[in-house]
Amino acid sequence: MTEHMPSRHFPVPRAIGVVNATSGFSDDERALRRREYRRHIPEDVELIFESIEGGPQFFDRGEQFGEAISAAERFFSSFDWSRFGVMIWSGAIDPGLHGVRALSPIPVIGPGEAALYLASIWGRPLSVITVDRHAVEVTGALLDQVGAKPPIASVRSMEVPVRQIVQDREAGRSAIRREAAIAANEDGAEVVYLGSMTLGTLGLDEELKSDLGIAVLNPIKVAARTALEVLESRASWSSSR
Repeated sequence: MTEHMPSRHFPVPRAIGVVNATSGFSDDERALRRREYRRHIPEDVELIFESIEGGPQFFDRGEQFGEAISAAERFFSSFDWSRFGVMIWSGAIDPGLHGVRALSPIPVIGPGEAALYLASIWGRPLSVITVDRHAVEVTGALLDQVGAKPPIASVRSMEVPVRQIVQDREAGRSAIRREAAIAANEDGAEVVYLGSMTLGTLGLDEELKSDLGIAVLNPIKVAARTALEVLESRASWSSSR
C-alpha cells in the first residue's frame, strides 16, 4: 500500500479538506455544514468539501460502515492529496479512521479522537450521544481504540437515524435534549460529546450548557479547530526548513 502513496513533500496549501464518508446529503445540508465549519475557520483558509461516491447514502445499518470504508479506499486510490494541507475525516465517531490514515500522505483529523483527547485533559465524566444502535457499536470501537480519554459515563442512543434528522431537525433536537438530560442527571456526565456530525449542525450547544450545566463538545467545532492548528503547525514547520 505505502509504495503507491504520493509524496509527502509537496508544498503545504492553506486549505482544509472535509471528506464525508456518506453521499446522501442534499445541497442545502452540505451548505449548512459548510457554514458551520466556516464559523471556526478564517476566511483566508480554503475549505474543500468532498463526498465519497459509491458508498452508502447514510449509515442506517451496521454493515454500511464497512461499505463506506471500501468506497473510501477506491476513492482515495486516485485522490489529489496536494490540494489539502490537512483533511478532516467527517464522521463524528471516526469510522475507519486508521484505514484512511494509512492511505493519506497528510494529517487526517478524526473528530471523535480529537474530542476524546480534549476531554481527557479536563478529566470529567463524559457521555457520548449518538444517533442509533449501529452508531453505538462504532462508538464502542472508537472508545476501545483511543487511549487518551476521560472517564466514560455512558454511550446513549437517540434512536433517531441521520436520515430522519435531516428531514425533521426538530425531532433531532428533542432527542438530544432528552438524552443529554438523562446523561447529566442519571449517568453523572459533566461533558457531552455529540456523536454525529449532523448533531453538530442543530444549534443546541449553548442551550444544553445553560439548561444542564454541562460542557458540550461539538464535532464540527472540535474538528475545525484541530485541523486549523495542525495546518498552521505544518505551514510553520515547512517554511522553517
